Amino acid sequence: MPKVPKRRHSHHLIEEDERRAFVQAVNECGPDFNSYRTVCVYKMKAMWNKAFREHQQKSPACEGKLSCDLEKEEKRGFSSRQTLICTSCSYKSDKYSLYEELETGKPGRKPSKLDKAVHVGLSQTPIASSSMSKIILSGNMQAPAASSLQRRANKVLKNIVDVNKMDLRKRKNEIIEINRLRGKEDPNTISVQMDGMYNNPLYSGVGRTPFQLATQTVHTTAENINKQTIIY
Repeated sequence: MPKVPKRRHSHHLIEEDERRAFVQAVNECGPDFNSYRTVCVYKMKAMWNKAFREHQQKSPACEGKLSCDLEKEEKRGFSSRQTLICTSCSYKSDKYSLYEELETGKPGRKPSKLDKAVHVGLSQTPIASSSMSKIILSGNMQAPAASSLQRRANKVLKNIVDVNKMDLRKRKNEIIEINRLRGKEDPNTISVQMDGMYNNPLYSGVGRTPFQLATQTVHTTAENINKQTIIY
């Protein structure tokens, strides 16, 4: 009995088309074409619109496709600077920064706003820069170098400390002013409530020391001068 040829389902044809498109893209753009980038949308929009117009004006008859020249890519922390090239003609665009720059008031290259924002969020989590890099790389995204992450973190954390000191100074002055208006003899005296905890349980030092057997302690303080009851 002759064998009946297997019927190829539509999803098989789609998978084959995707595989061919994948191979073609690798040949045209290189192995890094399917990785991810973090870009500012309006910056990317401006880049493509300007490049399309320039390419059409310089090579009206060209039917080539514009693509990112990843070999000339410049990494900028979590972002990058890109150049567009044509796959058929010699068109090459200017280099575009696909991120918003942070005004520092100093000469030299301006950092990305995204880099600073990421480190502000990272400071509120228990993970380190190395763990964040693992997460980013697992998603096939571009991750900054470890030295770049540490350098940016040092600057951002100093800014966070300075802002916190300014905020605490402002709150302290507000409380002192409240005490002064209430006629308190020493307005600089602030009434607080405090609670603490140790890194070892209370029973861990039984039979060995009359004190708490702990190497670390954490205290939470709350002032009760105003209605907000701010916790420090």
